[in-house]
Amino acid sequence: MKETIVKKLPILAILCTFLLIQILSILMVPTFQETGIRAFEDPESFYNPIYFIVMIIAFTLLILLLAKYKVNILIRIIIVFAVFSTLVLGFSAFAPEIPKIFSMISSTAFSIIPSALLIFALLKYPRWYIMDAVGIILATTVSTIFGISFGIIPVMILLSLLAIYDFISVYKTKHMLTLADDVIDLKLPVLLVIPKKRVFSLEELDQVRSEGGEERDAYIVGLGDMIIPTILVVSSHIYIGPMTTIGAIVGGMSGLLLLMKNVEKGKAQAGLPFLNGGAIIGFLIAYLIGMIIA
Repeated sequence: MKETIVKKLPILAILCTFLLIQILSILMVPTFQETGIRAFEDPESFYNPIYFIVMIIAFTLLILLLAKYKVNILIRIIIVFAVFSTLVLGFSAFAPEIPKIFSMISSTAFSIIPSALLIFALLKYPRWYIMDAVGIILATTVSTIFGISFGIIPVMILLSLLAIYDFISVYKTKHMLTLADDVIDLKLPVLLVIPKKRVFSLEELDQVRSEGGEERDAYIVGLGDMIIPTILVVSSHIYIGPMTTIGAIVGGMSGLLLLMKNVEKGKAQAGLPFLNGGAIIGFLIAYLIGMIIA
């Protein structure tokens, strides 16, 4: 019994991390709205999902191309710059809340200093918990920005299209598995690493590839799997109300549980069909219940 509980702890950690990102994203909304940070000017534009997907595909192709020609240093520079910029953006949203005693510190310095320290720690001491901490901040910041930037209909289109894209990229073309392995080798925070054992290091991930027959000693979760369904959570919180937000959260968590059940079988799984599907279904059920009650 005790062994079973211990075995399930990593899955519980993934669920808690997913929920934490969603809650933090909702809490970050008012500050981002005040500062006017958003990705698209018109949240209701049907072009927004297309722009988003084009950006994802272009970035994926760029990283795969650079990895093919072994230009890892350039990949690291691109990803580290993107991570640093996002961290600065995330911290800057809370700069106005600095206590008056520190008022001499500009919002820029407040954002850059902790961001630089996190990047330094990540590069100098590549530990899974440092990578996860940075990943949580990234996921929260990106989810909030795009949640504000997408109205309900555009975000539903986005989640549906990305679920299809993820299915194709994992099960058909399998280029997402290649991308995951390339990023794991670089030890950069575009993945969450949840160890299955107490003593664990990132070096152990290098020994097994995504399509290998040996099981890894950690669960690997793409940040996209945390971010995309959370965009719907944030959007529903802004544009509709708490009931649909709770529905999207519960639906996404249910989809994650189902995903982890399949992951335990030992093969890589496309996360977004489960997570996006669950979030959309949860949202729709809550929306219908709200209409009936009203």
